[in-house]
Amino acid sequence: MALMRQDASGMRMVRQGILDEVMGSSEYVQIESARAQVPERLGTLLPMNAGARDDDEELIRLENVTASYGDITVLTDVNWLMTARDHVVIEGPNGCGKSTLLSLIDGENHKGYGQQVFLFSRLKGSGETIWETKKHFGVVSNELHNKYSKGWRVLDVVVSGFFDSVGLYDETGAAQIEGARSWIEALGLQQLETHYYHEISFGQQRLVLLARAMVKRPRILILDEPCVGLDDYHRQLILAVLDIIAQCAQTNILYVTHVPDEQPRCINQILRFSKHSAGGYTVEQLRQDSV
Repeated sequence: MALMRQDASGMRMVRQGILDEVMGSSEYVQIESARAQVPERLGTLLPMNAGARDDDEELIRLENVTASYGDITVLTDVNWLMTARDHVVIEGPNGCGKSTLLSLIDGENHKGYGQQVFLFSRLKGSGETIWETKKHFGVVSNELHNKYSKGWRVLDVVVSGFFDSVGLYDETGAAQIEGARSWIEALGLQQLETHYYHEISFGQQRLVLLARAMVKRPRILILDEPCVGLDDYHRQLILAVLDIIAQCAQTNILYVTHVPDEQPRCINQILRFSKHSAGGYTVEQLRQDSV
């Protein structure tokens, strides 16, 4: 038997031998003791969002969508349907256009306008503002992670999720403070509420961003490579929390990764990138149980 452990650099073997020896080793005990435990508070918070929903409701529909930058084609003839029953993983190599696809959806990229991009059965660009689009999405990404510089406390970062801002510049109400504190507590971060974001660990920062993404109860939670750079404990914890969100909240998961085995268990649809003969990348939509 080989005992493997995953860290920021990948999988590595820490012990090898017969089963009884490995399970009795100090390495095994250390790994088991470090296994992530989801805070109990999370289970009492999420049912507030739950309720009946139409599994056939269309959340995202793309028809023959293309994206280019100058002479470089990034996406070609992308067709995709995500409904309320779907929790989706987007797979593909670095540079294939995964982040471009996300930006077409959540309002960050103007190339999504004038194309057949439907959000919640409404054609994108048919009168809504970018802020009306953003209210449906919570986002966790490395890009967002790096935007928060010195000066913001953990509570400020989480509250800023109500305003889709990097930092807190708007007047904050009591209900927003209470909502932010509920998520901070739900993720076991209450002792860090007054700490500065840049002073806590990388894994704790990622949990803070997850709380920020969820405070406004988004319809879709976008996670762009959320486990990159995490230690094993925080990787396990975030994946476990995502499964609980998928089960209990009216929030669908849209999870981007270039590591196929690194995804929450709730995933039931795969959007896989592949090269298109005309240039750029296209996607293939698969059911998880068919792969």
